[in-house]
Amino acid sequence: MKNTVMSMGILVFVLSSAALSAAQQESEFDADSIQAGDKLNIQVYQEKDLSGSFTVSPEGKIHYPFLGEVYAEGLRLGELKDFLTENLGKEYLVNPQIQIIFEESPNKSVAILGQVSRPGNYILTPNLTLVRLISQVGGFASDAATSDVKIVRTTKTGEKSYLRADLDGYMKGKGEDLKLMPGDVIYVNRIPPEEKKEILEDTVSILGQIAKPGNYRFRKGMTLIKLISEAGGFTPLAAPNRVKLVRKAKGGKKQAMMLDARRIMDGGADDVSLQTNDLVVVAESFF
Repeated sequence: MKNTVMSMGILVFVLSSAALSAAQQESEFDADSIQAGDKLNIQVYQEKDLSGSFTVSPEGKIHYPFLGEVYAEGLRLGELKDFLTENLGKEYLVNPQIQIIFEESPNKSVAILGQVSRPGNYILTPNLTLVRLISQVGGFASDAATSDVKIVRTTKTGEKSYLRADLDGYMKGKGEDLKLMPGDVIYVNRIPPEEKKEILEDTVSILGQIAKPGNYRFRKGMTLIKLISEAGGFTPLAAPNRVKLVRKAKGGKKQAMMLDARRIMDGGADDVSLQTNDLVVVAESFF
């Protein structure tokens, strides 16, 4: 039986001069660079007055409490974080802990369409990859053709290149993830009716900050911790205390519950039994 389900897999690229141009564009683009019009979400630990959304003005500045006008355009997120940390730490705070992300960015977005849980436009965060985006949008729909994911990429000159991703072997370590670029449009097609009958139904899925995201065959007695172990464990960026389990209830409605895998592994809570078609998403650590 074909394994056409959501198991992440090998990336197959259409090699062409346009694809080469797209690769050159990737080396030039810095998704971490701040531009005028970007809306930044700045969070300072336990300091509500210093936390919030700040839009970069046409002059490239943000107006920040205590510090006034701060020139941000052209800086990377980490550089702005270092600036705020240094200047807030001089007179106002002791060892401030700051996190900055893009909340909105007109020039940094990608689109994903077709057979995924939440199709639409998404902010292109630094180091966003195809697999991470699929995790961010809630995974594939049940009838997604995961071996036929198409990416349309537009270069700075307006030339389009067409790439194809076959995700069926990714969790086996047979391929590399694809770094996304601004303006990328991802299309996830529907499995043809004649192939849909061959989809494995006895599977569970795990996405997010896990070593080997993808689909795994469900076995009797399978638990959350056993699945995490089979998937290679957490990545260094994982938040083990924020693991979401999404399960289909009767009538097809999805129910979500938050689990603390760290507490389970430490013996402070019981392991959770899994069911077929469960989806586990491991969140990324905020700090």
